[in-house]
Amino acid sequence: MEYFPDSESLMSMKNLDYQILSTFYMKNKRLEEAHRKDLARVIITSIFEKNPETRLTTDQFIHLSHVIVSVFETEVKETYYIPSKKSSSPKGKLYSQYNNYREKMYDVGLITRNAREKTKTNEPQFNEMIKIEKS
Repeated sequence: MEYFPDSESLMSMKNLDYQILSTFYMKNKRLEEAHRKDLARVIITSIFEKNPETRLTTDQFIHLSHVIVSVFETEVKETYYIPSKKSSSPKGKLYSQYNNYREKMYDVGLITRNAREKTKTNEPQFNEMIKIEKS
C-alpha cells in the first residue's frame, strides 16, 4: 500500500481500532456510528503517516469510499464521501477526518496551507499510488 488502501490492504491493516471494528462487523454484519468514525480516522491517518502533506482529490475520496463498501458490504459509500455540488461543500466521514487532521497538522506547523505547491512535483500520480479496482 502506497498511500491509498485497496480492499486487500484495508482488510490486512494491523491497527487495533480497525481490528475491533472489523471483528464487530464479522460478528454482526453491520457497523455502528462510532465504528464508522474510527474507520475513516484509521484510513486517513494511515495516509498521513506516509506523507503528512498529502492532498486528496475527489477521485481519491470516491475510490476510498468504494474500497470501504467492498470490504464492509452493508455500508453505504455516501456515508464516507459525497462530492461537492453547486450549493454545497463535500461531506462525509472521510472528508471530515481529512480536514480535521489537516487542520491539526497546520496548527502545530507540521504542514503549510500551500502544501499542494510544495508537493506537486514530488507527489506520485494517483494511478501510481493505488491499485484501481473494478466496481
